[in-house]
Amino acid sequence: MSNKKSQEAVRERDIQKPEAHDRVNEAVRAEAEAEGRAQQQQTAEAPVEEAVQVLAETRQVLQLLEENKPAEAIEALAGLLGKLEILVARHPELQLLPLGQRSEVIDIHADIDAIKDAEKKAKKLLEKGDIQAARHVMRYLASEVVLYNDFLPLADFPAYVKRVVPLIDKGSLDEARQALIAALNRVVTLENIVPLPLVRAQLLLEQARKQSEQENTDRDELLQLVDSARYQLEMAEILGYGHVKEDYPELYETLETLRKQLKGDESGKESFLKLDKAISALRNKVFEHKHDKR
Repeated sequence: MSNKKSQEAVRERDIQKPEAHDRVNEAVRAEAEAEGRAQQQQTAEAPVEEAVQVLAETRQVLQLLEENKPAEAIEALAGLLGKLEILVARHPELQLLPLGQRSEVIDIHADIDAIKDAEKKAKKLLEKGDIQAARHVMRYLASEVVLYNDFLPLADFPAYVKRVVPLIDKGSLDEARQALIAALNRVVTLENIVPLPLVRAQLLLEQARKQSEQENTDRDELLQLVDSARYQLEMAEILGYGHVKEDYPELYETLETLRKQLKGDESGKESFLKLDKAISALRNKVFEHKHDKR
């Protein structure tokens, strides 16, 4: 199969939403994304404004070099290097200075069978050595809020910028541009992941807990909420949020206990509490696993 045909094998439009769980899960979709963004606000480090300014001025110097203005670039570099010296003096204990945080929602609209099919296709493509086609398939296999935390590497950024000066002095503007691009590429981006299926499972179980405390609550509706929460946990598992053998068996066992309790007109209070703590711990485990994008 050609590269183009391989890449067209799985498209986002081919992956359909799970009909059986749409009504319940769509009700918490927006709430789950909002909670993910709220976690962004809670964990964001305040940007160091001087570091943000240094990065902006570095880009301005690059623009001057692109415009073939070496004299102006040298003048701008003098001010930039002075600000970097002040930053180093003010923050001698810091290796990375916060520049700010960005976020992105990546949310596959798929049922578990479609995800498994896509995973199999990706594995077959990798076995054939068709890495780019496999990458194209895998890019859709996520349901998460991604938090990008950008940092200025104070330990080596000034040295990278200083290398530009002698290159400009001897007229090597192309090399100076490349050196400055190398400096900008030193910016560190750390990713944190908020797994949306785990958030949704937690929200669904919280909704079930509240309804279970009401008089004459609809037990069938409670069981539907619990089943939808399990579906979201299975979605999280198949998408690789956490370790299958370590993190999920006890969750499923507790869910099954809860289901039996609710079916037998019990409150399931302890099971609800146990599940909430376990899912929170798994969410934190996934969130705290940082990925360096540099």
